[in-house]
Amino acid sequence: VGSYARAHRGLSLGRRPIVHVAMGAGFAALALRLAIWWAGSADARLVLWNIEQATWSLSLATFALALCEIGDDLFDRVFVRLQTAFILLAGVVMLVLTQAGTRDYLEGIQRRSDALADFVRAHVEYFRERHDTLGAIVDRRDLTERITLAFGDLPELRIVRILTPVQSAAFEIGESGSIQRSLADHLAADVGVPRPDADEYFLMQALPFGSADGRVELYGTREILSRYTRRQIILIFSLFTGVVVLSTAAIGLVVRGASQTLRQQAREINEQQRRLLQATRLAAIGELAAGVAHEVNNPATTIMSRASFLLSQRELGSPSDREDLGAIVSQAQRIAATTRGLLTFARPQAREVMAVPIDAIVAAALHNVRDALHAPGIAVRTSVAPGLPPVLADPDSLIRAVENLCRNAADAMPDGGMLTIAGSLADGPPARVRLDIADTGTGIDNETLSRIFDPFFTTKEVGKGTGLGLSIVHGIVNEHHGTIAAESRPGAGTRFTIVLPAEAR
Repeated sequence: VGSYARAHRGLSLGRRPIVHVAMGAGFAALALRLAIWWAGSADARLVLWNIEQATWSLSLATFALALCEIGDDLFDRVFVRLQTAFILLAGVVMLVLTQAGTRDYLEGIQRRSDALADFVRAHVEYFRERHDTLGAIVDRRDLTERITLAFGDLPELRIVRILTPVQSAAFEIGESGSIQRSLADHLAADVGVPRPDADEYFLMQALPFGSADGRVELYGTREILSRYTRRQIILIFSLFTGVVVLSTAAIGLVVRGASQTLRQQAREINEQQRRLLQATRLAAIGELAAGVAHEVNNPATTIMSRASFLLSQRELGSPSDREDLGAIVSQAQRIAATTRGLLTFARPQAREVMAVPIDAIVAAALHNVRDALHAPGIAVRTSVAPGLPPVLADPDSLIRAVENLCRNAADAMPDGGMLTIAGSLADGPPARVRLDIADTGTGIDNETLSRIFDPFFTTKEVGKGTGLGLSIVHGIVNEHHGTIAAESRPGAGTRFTIVLPAEAR
């Protein structure tokens, strides 16, 4: 019921009727089971049983169909459908083979019981022609011995009935192996020796005699027939289950691989879309930044040159005037540095592209930031795989990018930590080199992580950063036809991964 409720909540309005049909068929099958228990005749029970099996199959098929429609996972949907098909096919195969096997078994029983039925019929006809009574006939030793031997030769045989218009006789073997004989006179409407219960016995053979006014009937026990049928079902089910398990495992491996490939491709597409969106956004910001930088840089240059000229004049007035001019020059230089950063972000220029070993880039960057890494508690670990191909880069630009990342890592570890720089070969062609720069600092939350490459975005205090460092790094990496990505969690540090094209060998 709980599974049904969860499935029902997960289905759309178009899928809910499938579940309703499945549940309705299941309740109908349960009602049919109760009706079978209450049915009076064996024929009615047989009809109800067949209807019940068909109803259970309908319930199973529709419920499995509803289950495979709930999820969007390829493996789940295909696997459920395969299992449903296999179960229904197994039911059909078992029904057909069991019916065929039971029919063949009954035909074999009939053939093996022909000799006994012929003997009893001939024996009774012979002595009736001599006007012996049925009681005298069944008392004869040769008939009794022949029937006794038949009970041993035919394990299914339980009752031998001899019917005449005026008398009936029966031989029946009990559970202990003893044979009981009964005789009834003045048979009317086939009432005398009771007819065997159809739920316990089945008719093996029936032969008429005496111009069809008499009949010899042989009855077998349904217990042995049921036992044979159960063995057939278990054998067929075991063989079919083995085949289904092997085929399902093989198909499952294929479908699982396809499902994982599709999920991986979906993740890669989403990642590419995210990067494309970020690149588009940064390109738009870069165009705006280039225009703003150009418009700001010209007046800032004029202000700085005029103020520097005035400051160089010896006959300048009071010291306070010189202090004011110095402040103007300092702030103008700061504006110029900011505009240069904007221009570098907007239109980075890789001037001299050459093949450069990645370990040389790392060594030069670490040398330039040795002042920031001398803070107490900061350790540096480098690991560059031997034999890496050189990267195609402008050394000065790439060193500046790595240097910027190392300074950010040091700022993220005010209480000390580990800076790790690792170089390795990226997966797949074409040849690319991967550079990982990781720290054990404070980390970045997801919302902040999505904006770290935006110009002027910074988490540092006012006056301690322009927010252009990572933007410039992003521009430099893009100019080198590479990629840069960041991974971080609050309290777990940050990892930047740069992938650059390598020199073809």
